Amino acid sequence: MGTLSKALASCGGYVAGSEALVTHLRHTTPGFIYSVGIPPSTAAAAVAALERLRQDPALAATARARAARFRELAVKAGLNTGLSEDGSCVVPVITGDAATALDWPTGCAGAG
Repeated sequence: MGTLSKALASCGGYVAGSEALVTHLRHTTPGFIYSVGIPPSTAAAAVAALERLRQDPALAATARARAARFRELAVKAGLNTGLSEDGSCVVPVITGDAATALDWPTGCAGAG
């Protein structure tokens, strides 16, 4: 399984597997029962992102370097980046609760 939103600037995700596995998941997991397939425009955006990555493989290295720099600066600023590791382009900033997360843009020192 993978994500299209974080990896390819699209939306949604995918599960690859046998027909039996995919059918079982589709009929038994809450995330599939109350959802629909991704629209063609979203699938096209993911395909276009993959094509762009094929054309310029250095883009992935650039994204990893930027994520590492963000993680470094976030930790230096005292932010909690959870279990994020070098090599991952997804770097969370854990605020502790929903209210703090919602207030973050206005409640954060230096924001604005």
